[in-house]
Amino acid sequence: MAAPVVEGEKILFRSAGIKRKRVYVAHPLRGDVEGNIKKASAICEYLATRGDILPLSPLHTFGYLDPDGDQFNAMQLCFSLVECADEVWVFGKYWMSEGCMAEIAYAGCRGIRVVIIGEVNIERLEEKIIEVA
Repeated sequence: MAAPVVEGEKILFRSAGIKRKRVYVAHPLRGDVEGNIKKASAICEYLATRGDILPLSPLHTFGYLDPDGDQFNAMQLCFSLVECADEVWVFGKYWMSEGCMAEIAYAGCRGIRVVIIGEVNIERLEEKIIEVA
């Protein structure tokens, strides 16, 4: 696997030497869209900086969709992204989110490991991740 390195106007590639685990980040969206996106962003930023995880976030990937729009279409897109993941990690008040519950069920039916993390203070995220990674 090669990682780009920018030097001046040239883009070089170097071997990263690490295969990143693809982790689908399931997090509620509706209810507090701005707050939930902020939480999911912090989670994804932390996971990406670890170096061994590639976060797959539907909140970011499909951010162009209206949260109050066609949920069937949105979930079909989310399920397609789940299929790209090695694992699904579930954050926030997932039990209150139809989308998160559907993602958990979908992953489980396909034999994709589901890790329930739930609500976590961003400052304690590292210790929670160490437990499951």
